[in-house]
This record gives sequence, C-alpha cells and structure tokens, in this order.
Amino acid sequence: MSRQSTVTSSGERLVKVTKSEAEFIVPPPHSIYRGFLDPGTHASLLAWVMDNEAKFETSLVGCEDDAKYDPSTRISLSASDFGPTMAVVAQCVLDFVPTLIADLRITPFEPCGSS
Repeated sequence: MSRQSTVTSSGERLVKVTKSEAEFIVPPPHSIYRGFLDPGTHASLLAWVMDNEAKFETSLVGCEDDAKYDPSTRISLSASDFGPTMAVVAQCVLDFVPTLIADLRITPFEPCGSS
C-alpha cells in the first residue's frame, strides 16, 4: 500500500492516514528541541540528506536478526551514516545528553563515545 506524503517547508514529512488508522496512533512521550543543531550544521545535514535520498531504507522494528518491517508500529526511512556531518551530529547528541537526562528524569549515566 502506497501512502501519500507531503514535505513541509521545515523538512518534516507528513503522511496521510485514514480516520480508522488515526484512532490507533498514540504518539510516545516526546519533546521537540528547536535549534538543537546550529544553522550551519542543520543546512549541511539537510543538503546531504537531499543529495543522498536513495541511501535511505525502510526502517525496521526489533533487534538485528529479528528486525522486521512493521507499518503498524513504524513508518519511516533511516540511514546508518550521515555522511560528512556524522561526527558533528554525534557530538551534538553527546553534548545534549545531560539535558535529556534532566528532562526525562532518569539516572545519570556516561554515554558511549563520550570519553
């Protein structure tokens, strides 16, 4: 089944669902952090994504060998590498961990790769 989608001016992809499908959609707890990436990094990442759209694959649900496509749980595309901005984005995520720990009210921990 092919779904119609629209990309907003901010780069968000909106997927149309039927009313019966929407009744089952319950978003997980989440937060939106505007300005997470500085404008230059954001522009570089967006340009890389647009130039490398063919590298994105259907996202799977589950762990490694048991992972499968499950549109009832997740409809998205993913890529395992963000090209030349990978290291910058990874550092932004690591730098943001203390904020996430505080906002999610979880026990502090040392993230992998933060040495």
